Amino acid sequence: MKRVITALVGVALLATLTAGSALAASGGVARNQVMTNDYHLMIGANHTWHVVITPCNGSVVATGSQDVYETQEAITASLSADGASITFRSAYVGGWGGSPYSWWGTFPVAGGTFTAYDSAGGVYPGVTVTVEHASVSTWANHGAYVSAMGGGDEAAHSCIGMPLE
Repeated sequence: MKRVITALVGVALLATLTAGSALAASGGVARNQVMTNDYHLMIGANHTWHVVITPCNGSVVATGSQDVYETQEAITASLSADGASITFRSAYVGGWGGSPYSWWGTFPVAGGTFTAYDSAGGVYPGVTVTVEHASVSTWANHGAYVSAMGGGDEAAHSCIGMPLE
């Protein structure tokens, strides 16, 4: 019994040291990172969007298209103050059927349902949006990020890699 307890204490100590080393390697500090999500919006002929969220200024850059007809969309988007939702406006590049067409709404960053509206007066409650792929950058510090970006004012003034406040 004494050997079992000694072995368990040894395993626990090893696990603690390993976790401590991982925290020390990353500075043990939570840092600002860039979030990239690929969304599938299930409305009409469906849509696939690639969205990059930068926490420094809450900027959102979105690109995408309607799936079936491969209609490109010019998307403007913003992140809510609490970081939980994205408000967007999308205009079909070249219009729809020769006429200008846009649609808009606010959906959860983590996916879920929302109500969409369009320029033809349509209202679409219960639209489902799913996150097909999500990734978060892993910068260990701000200096590494700035160096990897090649320096410059934009990278230097970014919060990426800086500790969360």
